[in-house]
Amino acid sequence: MENKTTFTPYDEAMQTRKLQMLKTMVPYLANNMQKQAALLIQIIECKNAMSIFSADNNSLAACEIPEGSNRTTALLGELKQYCTPKERDTIDTLLNLFCIKDNYELFMQ
Repeated sequence: MENKTTFTPYDEAMQTRKLQMLKTMVPYLANNMQKQAALLIQIIECKNAMSIFSADNNSLAACEIPEGSNRTTALLGELKQYCTPKERDTIDTLLNLFCIKDNYELFMQ
C-alpha cells in the first residue's frame, strides 16, 4: 500500500478544518495532554457523525450506488485503493468469481 493518505467520502464528510488543526497539534502537546486531546478529537468526530446521519440531507447519500447495482462488487472495487498488491489480487479474484457466477445464473435463466 502506498504511503499517501486517501480520505474516504465518510472521512471527508466528518473532517473539518478545525478538526484537522487539532489533529496536527496532538504530537506537539506534552505527553500528559496528548491522551485528552485525542479523546476530545474522537468526541468531536462522533458528534459530527451524529449530525450528518441525523440530518435530512445526509451528505453521504451522494455516495450511494444506484438502485439495482451490486453493492458487494461496488464495495470491493472501492476497497482496492486501500489494499496491498496481494490484497488487490485477492479482490480481483473475488470479482472474477462473482462475474462468473452472475453469467452462469444468467445463462441458466
